[in-house]
Amino acid sequence: LGWNLPIEQWLVSDVPGDLETSHSGRIASPSALGFLLAGSALFAASLSVSKQLRFPVVVGLSAALVVIGAIPLAAFLLELSLGPQWNFMGMAISGVAGAVGFTLLGGGLLALLQSEGRLKWSLNRTTTAGFALGVLLMVVAAAAAFSFTKRMLETTTWITHRQEVLKEIQKIMTNVSELAGAERLYVIVGDEQFLKGREQTKTEVEQDVSNVGKLTADNAAQQQRLNELKPLIAQRIDWEGQVIVARRNEGPTAAAAMIAQGRGVGLTEQIAHAFRAMQEEEYRLLTDDRKQAYIASTTAFSLLPSGVFLSLIILSLGIFYLNAGVGDQAQTEMALRESENEIRQLNVELEERVARRTAELEAANKELEAFSYSVSHDLRAPLRAVDGFSQAVLEDYGEQLPKEGRHYLQTIREGAQRMGLLIDDLLTFSRLSRMALKKETINMTRIVRDALAELDSETKGRKIDMQVHDLSPCHGDRALLKQVWINLLSNAVKYTRKSQHAVIEVGSQSENGENIYFVRDNGTGFDMQYAHKLFGVFQRLHGADEFEGTGVGLAIVQRIVHRHGGRVWAEAAPNRGATFHFSLKAENNI
Repeated sequence: LGWNLPIEQWLVSDVPGDLETSHSGRIASPSALGFLLAGSALFAASLSVSKQLRFPVVVGLSAALVVIGAIPLAAFLLELSLGPQWNFMGMAISGVAGAVGFTLLGGGLLALLQSEGRLKWSLNRTTTAGFALGVLLMVVAAAAAFSFTKRMLETTTWITHRQEVLKEIQKIMTNVSELAGAERLYVIVGDEQFLKGREQTKTEVEQDVSNVGKLTADNAAQQQRLNELKPLIAQRIDWEGQVIVARRNEGPTAAAAMIAQGRGVGLTEQIAHAFRAMQEEEYRLLTDDRKQAYIASTTAFSLLPSGVFLSLIILSLGIFYLNAGVGDQAQTEMALRESENEIRQLNVELEERVARRTAELEAANKELEAFSYSVSHDLRAPLRAVDGFSQAVLEDYGEQLPKEGRHYLQTIREGAQRMGLLIDDLLTFSRLSRMALKKETINMTRIVRDALAELDSETKGRKIDMQVHDLSPCHGDRALLKQVWINLLSNAVKYTRKSQHAVIEVGSQSENGENIYFVRDNGTGFDMQYAHKLFGVFQRLHGADEFEGTGVGLAIVQRIVHRHGGRVWAEAAPNRGATFHFSLKAENNI
């Protein structure tokens, strides 16, 4: 009933808290039920009531006591012989004595009734076998459902564990990036305020790495990757410290020269590669756990009703035999009803667990979203300050500054603005996996025209031969697919900037039941051996001094296309242009 009467606190003190019970200091529920049945049976046997009322109660309670003791004991013996998966009742060795005691007590009561000549079996063999088979099926179904439910809970725990590992890895990546960003800002600006929280961040990185080590202690491959990561992170942080010392003691030129050596970039790439490998491993394990949880839940929900229905059929047939005069129909119906409160209780408990897990996942998603918003908001404020005050200095004191000083201030402004764009792109990228798709019928040709209109400022003053063919319509999210076209067309416009006669072609074709769309240009192109880097975050094949950009645009394209069940790829050659293709899942086609 959900009542918490602290009787054990009144009677017993210093109760150990590590007992395998739902509440500390209380016996397990099966043991409590066994004592209740034993006491009830003995009490019923002592009542001075009619035999017709007393005898069925005593026999039924005694038989139930035997079942409660014998079934978990049998499952435990099967575990010793065949393995732990056969212990479907989950009984530990500490419960063996209780199970043996209840079995003997229930059997003794039945033997006592038989010795007094009051226990006579009136049912024929067919009816008895039918009832026995029905009880066996219910036990097997309940045991199988219990086993698969337990497996589902275990895999759910592992899913939570994987998510915690991924969260810690992401936290390390964020802190390492924050250290690198603070170092670069200090090199550019020279303001010690950017190094204010550096020691705390380094401490957090060490703590987070230790946490990941503890969380992945069962995974030798992850431990090896982590062992490779630790010296890389230490080297990267040490290198940042050297650059900071050089900036502080020798000035920005010396620090810039150290950065130009590329050691820091190389270490960053190695660290990022190792982190991606760890994330891929955890996502693979997470996928496996989800599959196991799905299989366990599906099997549990399939076995339970199937076993119950078969049992009900057999028990229903037995009722007709009992109706002929052999046995007690009322007792059979009572047993049937009791087995059904139990099934409903199992269903209620399963629903409560699913609802609780769902609520926990929703709360975690909300926390992640709030964290992303807070980080972006906190980053934008200092960036706006850097950009605004740099502009104010240029406007108010620009004439008094040497040309080199004005150049430095302009570089600071461009860096702040570029970082602002990067933050916006990262937020867009992170939100894509959580945004719900609002699918509708889309005229792809019109969306391309709208995207080109938004890129009008990028094409001003240029002669571009823009060839837009009729495109196949589709079902999809209008806003997200428009973003795909904007990113691809913006890339084409940008990388044809050096072409004397720029040509950009947009078209579509149908292959194997799916629509394939493409954007082709005759611009700079790239070497196909680096094509695998195109759609990664911060992966760029051209330097920022050649072509502007944040390195997130194509990653956004890939995520949107994947959300629509499609794929994206590219074909190119150096100085011979590039063609970007993306397809949509067949169900999105019209």
